[in-house]
Amino acid sequence: MSVLLLVLACGLANEATAIGFSSDTAAVQGSDCYGLKLQGAKGVPDEPSHQYAFKGTCKKFVSHIKDGKEESKSDVVTLWAEAKAEWNGQANTLEESVSLKNPQGPYSGTVMTILKCTKDPIIYKASCVVLKHSNTTKWGPFSNAALEQKRPILQGKTTLKEATKLSKKQASSSPPPPPLSPSQAPEKQLAKPGQSPSSPGFATMFTVEAEQLVQANKTLVNGGKVSAQPMAGFGSGWSGNAQLFWSGGAVGAVLDLLVDVPAAATYAVELYMTRAPDYADLKIEVDGKPSPVLFSGYTPTVMAPNPMQVGKFSLQQGSRKVSFMIRGKYQQSTGYFVGIDQIRFYPAGAP
Repeated sequence: MSVLLLVLACGLANEATAIGFSSDTAAVQGSDCYGLKLQGAKGVPDEPSHQYAFKGTCKKFVSHIKDGKEESKSDVVTLWAEAKAEWNGQANTLEESVSLKNPQGPYSGTVMTILKCTKDPIIYKASCVVLKHSNTTKWGPFSNAALEQKRPILQGKTTLKEATKLSKKQASSSPPPPPLSPSQAPEKQLAKPGQSPSSPGFATMFTVEAEQLVQANKTLVNGGKVSAQPMAGFGSGWSGNAQLFWSGGAVGAVLDLLVDVPAAATYAVELYMTRAPDYADLKIEVDGKPSPVLFSGYTPTVMAPNPMQVGKFSLQQGSRKVSFMIRGKYQQSTGYFVGIDQIRFYPAGAP
């Protein structure tokens, strides 16, 4: 497999070049993610938010090159990979997260990148700049795609046609419920014979307004304070024109939201989070179970929430915690603030 010298990007380089090499043999570190395949898509191409899920393999290797030609390749390690990306067409930002696992241990970790692009770079050719990047795999070439090439690892891993087909398939098989206004009650569903909506085991989609949890004293905060913040001055993208605002926190601070779950079931949990120039990065747990999704709060301007799926969780009826821990912030962020608009729970299959 040929490689791009010096700045080998994950699956993005497919030509060798002799620039910078003499006749001596050189060892060049590289990686590729050609084994990643699209598993799901949502919102393509017409919605402002595009969501993608990929699974497959990435490889770590060292190429031995002489006179500009690859003579051999060694130290190959195959990593199991799961990747997610979300394109925000209103802010023109892409948030990409690639989680890598190696059964032998080394090079496992997550590569996370936020880019601002001219258009969705997963399905179109686009120019991008990197807003934020982190790499916990301890393997530098996984960073080169973002930092040197200024494009996501997932670029070129699907096509507009493939993503549109999967989006339409998902929409037809499980169409999402329409958005709720604050004055609307949770969406009604028909109960089974002899069962009422209040009966144990009857699960339906429900939405929690985070700012209402503040007013109902259903928040626990370890580090900082929470309040209900009016958001009409920032636009119309917030349900009820308000959000929960967490201020005064720092790395390691934790906020628990106490949510009343009406029926025991497995739920897909969806968050609506604000991003801004002074916002923090978060880890998320639902009922004590960690989400694989990490949230990055920084954007150069205030950005209204978009739906963010954080996983499926088996929940018992009663009060359950949705927890947020501040894990850091982008270096350009000027604070550790957090804004939470809504949490939605959709009945789902096995987690």
